[in-house]
Amino acid sequence: MAIKAQITNVGGVPEPASWAKMLAGFVLVGAANRGWRGTLIRVAA
Repeated sequence: MAIKAQITNVGGVPEPASWAKMLAGFVLVGAANRGWRGTLIRVAA
């Protein structure tokens, strides 16, 4: 009885730079959304 095992490299965990880019993107989108909404309220008021 022979058992064969195959090991493959799985890139499931992103690099720290990828996490930093994703976090920066969320911050920029949130800041842009907040700034846009504030401008809309000022124009409407």
